Amino acid sequence: MFNQDFERDIRKLEELGLPQKDKRFTSIFSDTFSQELQNLAAQYLCERYIFLSVNTNEDITHTIEEVRQADKKDRLLQLLAQNLNLKRCLIFVETIETADYIETELTHKNLMSVVIHDDQHSEALQGFTNGKYQILIATSIAACNLDFSSVDCVIHYDLPDSIDFYIDQSISFFDPDRISDRKIAAGLLSKLTEMGQEAPEFLKQYAATSDDTTFSNTVEEDDEDEWEDEED
Repeated sequence: MFNQDFERDIRKLEELGLPQKDKRFTSIFSDTFSQELQNLAAQYLCERYIFLSVNTNEDITHTIEEVRQADKKDRLLQLLAQNLNLKRCLIFVETIETADYIETELTHKNLMSVVIHDDQHSEALQGFTNGKYQILIATSIAACNLDFSSVDCVIHYDLPDSIDFYIDQSISFFDPDRISDRKIAAGLLSKLTEMGQEAPEFLKQYAATSDDTTFSNTVEEDDEDEWEDEED
């Protein structure tokens, strides 16, 4: 709710008479906790809160390739041609226009794909889940609400603007000409290091000049990220 601009509503609830922070039990859950979100959430927690987080899944192989915008389509088609046995593949893009463009290109290659549109959201997800479509194309915004039990491959055709959206992905196209890609280079390098995976040299070079910051104040592991107050 914090991330979706509902902070005003939450503050209103507190003003209506919630117990003081040291007199209540508060839990906050999220797939990701950006530094901005941490600072905001801390306003509703006691000083002695507990922060629980799981480690990144080390069974997932993360690959980051340096691919400029003009070369992305050809590289995508090459990857898919090399992995025709993939049953389910997710492709994340920046805009819905790019998603529609990729779907058209894949259709020309006889690859069954579908784009998540607002007016056909359920149909697209159902078709991908039951095997009607081999490839699901979505924007990074839609990625927050996707949950599948099994996916063979995930491709970031366009990297997200924030490192907080880069979670459990597989193959990413890093475009050095995009400012937003260069900005999260340090965060990408941190993710690969955290998982014990080798980062490409070009990423290390861009990370050295990246101004992106990530948080690392994890104190304990659990099944999902969560903040909790301790009752006094």
